[in-house]
Amino acid sequence: MWDRSLVVMGADHGEGWTPGEPSRALGQRNAPDLMWVPQFIKAPGQDNGVVDDRNWEQVDLLPTVAELAGIKVPWRMDGTSQTSRPTRTRTEKWWYDIPGRREVRDGPSNWAKVLEGTTDTLVRGSEGVRGLYRFGTSADLVYRAPASVGPVGGTPATAELDDRRSFGEVRPGSGTVPALVSGRLASPPRPGATVLVAINGRIGGGSEPFPERPGEPAVRFAVLTPDFLWKPGDGHRQLRLYLLDRSGGVPQLQPVSVPVE
Repeated sequence: MWDRSLVVMGADHGEGWTPGEPSRALGQRNAPDLMWVPQFIKAPGQDNGVVDDRNWEQVDLLPTVAELAGIKVPWRMDGTSQTSRPTRTRTEKWWYDIPGRREVRDGPSNWAKVLEGTTDTLVRGSEGVRGLYRFGTSADLVYRAPASVGPVGGTPATAELDDRRSFGEVRPGSGTVPALVSGRLASPPRPGATVLVAINGRIGGGSEPFPERPGEPAVRFAVLTPDFLWKPGDGHRQLRLYLLDRSGGVPQLQPVSVPVE
């Protein structure tokens, strides 16, 4: 079935870590992080792959798939099939955060930054699968004990998990663990604070609070934790949340209480 199939896998956009720029929306300096993403296409009967750095755009996906599958699309398409020689002479890149509102960025200069390995620094590839979880501003804290980061204390903050039922009983052998820990703080934390998620005494990642919608308080958090930190049993007992505050010069960890029921 694989040999006969057309298989396509791609991403809609990247993730930006440029200070002062949005992480998922196009800013003035984060184009290299967001605008070049993987696009894999395996044609029916294809055995060997090639790397193609042509100016591909997402509007090219439909006509390319249609030609490879032998399907005629009965309407005019914005893109063109990319199965043969490149036809797009424009080197600038187009981006639409909002339909109908085009953002334009230079292609060659930003592509050069991508090739310098900008995104390679976001994870610790030399550490294997463990390094995939060490990224962002909390990278150096992942796998450390919370108390090794700074003193833990103060009146606990409060948070509500999005799906607390999934933490009731963890069964790694089932193929599913509650690796995504997301929720909402009861009140906005101090500016610059980070939500740290610890599993069985080891930090699994951090999240800067963000708003649910533009203009709302930054109280949401979401952390994808390493699945191998979870053990069989009650997930609520394994999970601990903290607010990391570095404003005083010395890191301070404030516990975050999460109601079980």
